[in-house]
Amino acid sequence: MTVRASFEQTFIVPIVRSQPGRSLQKVGNEYITIEVPIPAALDPEESDNFNVGILLNPMEGLRIGIDYYNMELRDAFSTESISSGTPVLNESGNTIKIITEEFNGGGVDISGLDVTAQYQLDTKLGSLDFGTNGALALEYDVLDIDGSFLYDALGKYNYLAAPVVVRSMPELHMNAWVGLVSGAHTARLYARYIDSYKVADPGLATITPTVDSWTTLDFHYTFSFLENEKAKIAVSLINLTDESPPLSPHEAAYDAFTHSPVGRIIKLAFTYTLE
Repeated sequence: MTVRASFEQTFIVPIVRSQPGRSLQKVGNEYITIEVPIPAALDPEESDNFNVGILLNPMEGLRIGIDYYNMELRDAFSTESISSGTPVLNESGNTIKIITEEFNGGGVDISGLDVTAQYQLDTKLGSLDFGTNGALALEYDVLDIDGSFLYDALGKYNYLAAPVVVRSMPELHMNAWVGLVSGAHTARLYARYIDSYKVADPGLATITPTVDSWTTLDFHYTFSFLENEKAKIAVSLINLTDESPPLSPHEAAYDAFTHSPVGRIIKLAFTYTLE
């Protein structure tokens, strides 16, 4: 058994742009210019970070690790959400752009668990190993400038819902794998899982109230040959079952912060080592 822990205090100074930031985003049924002015003053953001973990080897071939982390971010660089921004109207009263200011927000309290487990054993077929690792978010609380609780972002699709810009925040990410090494052959199958999360904005929730969970499979195979395994042929199938990303209430119809629109990818590689 091994126990480890760490504590650190860090800061990041702001990078101030020379020009206002502009982007085109869909608001309601229209695309509107979103402008982020050059900030007049930004203080450095600071954080206190704490971690404690334990590593176990309870039996031959088995390794288990559990880590708890906690981060307290203060004076975080923040940008107003579109719903909290200032609209600029033309003479007809139509919105032509929305101004969203950058500022030092109150902060963010973050905590979670990282878990890993792996077991390896020898069989008649060869060396077999399987395991899992994952990240479970326990807390993602956005704080007001006075340090009071403002918004719980955990387990939500936060686009347009939060008072500041916060990305999507699934609670659970998990990977699992099984692998076999037998002579010149190496094969490994991965399963990757992302938890579902709720759509926080009531208007967007009419499109879909929940972004569904997503599971994909990856398969890798390598064959080694010639003396001292000088040559190798490798085949990889990424997103083996060609799973499409789940529907989200975004103009692209998927959540680019969390999922990938790329379907099945097939890779073939050949390597030869000269001595």
